[in-house]
Amino acid sequence: MKTIITLLIILTHIYPVFAKTYEIVEPDAIEEIRKKPKIDIQKYKKQLFADLNSNKGVILPPAPDNHTRFIDPTYTLTKEIAEYSKDGKKKRVLYPAGFKFNPIDYSIVFPPHIFVFNACNEPERNFAENYAKTEPTTLFVSTNCPLEKIRNISDKPVYLLTKNITEHFGLRYSVSIIKVNKEKRRIEVNEIKIR
Repeated sequence: MKTIITLLIILTHIYPVFAKTYEIVEPDAIEEIRKKPKIDIQKYKKQLFADLNSNKGVILPPAPDNHTRFIDPTYTLTKEIAEYSKDGKKKRVLYPAGFKFNPIDYSIVFPPHIFVFNACNEPERNFAENYAKTEPTTLFVSTNCPLEKIRNISDKPVYLLTKNITEHFGLRYSVSIIKVNKEKRRIEVNEIKIR
C-alpha cells in the first residue's frame, strides 16, 4: 500500500495536471429555487375543489326504451394453471391453457347490484330511492350530475360513473341496473326508461 501511495505522490509531481478542469457553469440550485414563482396554495386548493365538485363523471343519456341485455363473463385461460410441490416442481396441470370457465358457476356470494342513474334528475332519483328499499345492498352510481349536487340514497353514498365501469359493462343509458343472473349464468344489464 505504501508503494502505491509513494507512486501517486511522485506522479503528481511529474504530471501535475491529469486532465483539464473547468469551472462549474450551472446556476446555484438554491438561487434557482428562490427565483421560482410562489404558488398560492389556497387559490390552488380552491380551484382543485371547484374542478372536483363540478365533475359529472361519464355522461349517459336517458334510456329511450326498456331493454335487457346479457353479458357472458366466460373466460378462456391463456396459460395453464398447474399445481406445484413445495420444492417448486410441477406436480400436475389443474387447468390447461384454453380451458373455459364462468366465474358465476364458482360463486357462492354475488356482488351487489349496481344502479346507474342521474342523481340530478328527480324522477330517476325517486326511482333509485324506491329501488334501495327492495335491494338494500345496491351500489349507486351517478352520471351527468355534478359531484356537489349528489346526495346519498337511503343513507348510502353515491359514486361517480367512471370510464372503466362504463366500458366494462357496455353502459349506454341511464337508468341501468347491473346484476348477476344466476339462472342464465350471465351478467344482466337492465336499461330502464323513466317516464
